[in-house]
Amino acid sequence: MLVLTMSGNSSMPGRPTISDESEEGDPKNCRYTDRKPNLWNRLTFGHLTRVILKGSWETIEAKDLNPLHTLFTAKDTSERLLRLWKAKYSRMRHDGDGDTLENGLVGDLDTDVFILPDSKSTKINMVWLVINAFWPHFLLAFICKLFQLSAGLLPPFLVGYLLDVLKNKEMPDRYGYYVAGVLFLSQQMSSLMTAHIYGTLLNIGIKCRSGFSSVIYQKALRLSSKSTKEFSTGDVINLVSVDLQNVMRCVMLSVSLWGSPINVRCLNSSHREFECTNIFYTRLC
Repeated sequence: MLVLTMSGNSSMPGRPTISDESEEGDPKNCRYTDRKPNLWNRLTFGHLTRVILKGSWETIEAKDLNPLHTLFTAKDTSERLLRLWKAKYSRMRHDGDGDTLENGLVGDLDTDVFILPDSKSTKINMVWLVINAFWPHFLLAFICKLFQLSAGLLPPFLVGYLLDVLKNKEMPDRYGYYVAGVLFLSQQMSSLMTAHIYGTLLNIGIKCRSGFSSVIYQKALRLSSKSTKEFSTGDVINLVSVDLQNVMRCVMLSVSLWGSPINVRCLNSSHREFECTNIFYTRLC
């Protein structure tokens, strides 16, 4: 799944890729690309068609998958998370006791791990860190959600128009075909937007899991003797294998948290609109 999402064709140039001769000896398919699919393929998931079709009649191997985009590497995500963490940490110290990191010290800080020269423990909300790091992706998912709701509210009105066309024999048949075509397109648009919502959130979850895994392992390599006694190796492994998987799952299902109120609001508005329309139609008749 990590290799399937947001990847391009295997022939795309980019970061160094393995050659055809060495591909058989590379079971992990460690190829990268910095080229994104074109707009049409990104809208219709066309860059995954070849893999899906091949998987429908035979077992997919690692060499059959598309190369991984460089944006999904743990290095890119971990550096972004660490940069935001350092900035937040510096602001919290400044707001707490008027003490900030010295300019010379900030430049020399190790950007690979969550270790700063301060004995005081500072807790930073992970939710804030994830939202601040991936807010463009969440915004894209929110926009797709609005389009999905708009397309989902059209069918009841279109069905009403279609019934009027069937009842009124004087109306040309082409109006009925137009309404049926728009009804079909609205359903397809709703399904497409739903796929993009969960696909975008899946991308965020994958980046969170890979980035935090890299940061945690780098941190574990430099634990103090006190921390080593307090946290065992099993705790670190459980944190990466279980907790980060739950973080990824929570990000994917977060649409239920911020999308459900929008659904309720839209359904309530449409219900009131139908009530007003029915009352007006009853009085008119």
